[in-house]
Amino acid sequence: MLRTSWDGVLVELKARPASGAFALREGKDGLVAALKSQPEGGKANRELCKELRRLFGCPAELVSGDTARRKVVLLRGALLAEAEQRLRGALKD
Repeated sequence: MLRTSWDGVLVELKARPASGAFALREGKDGLVAALKSQPEGGKANRELCKELRRLFGCPAELVSGDTARRKVVLLRGALLAEAEQRLRGALKD
């Protein structure tokens, strides 16, 4: 789910667009992000980065999975321990 990078923390997750409100959950495939936006014209990717930026308090940039469900997002400048703590607080059952 989370791993360090030379310039921050990488978040690996599966996106579920058009799922109602934004939420993060742990699923059988790892971290899952429910997104309100449709997967058209980059709307869901923009929502994902916006919500992760709000949650983690640092710039969030999609680095892999532009058109795929599996995504990797860079949390630029984030520290792993702090990101893990914020993620634990944000996970929904």
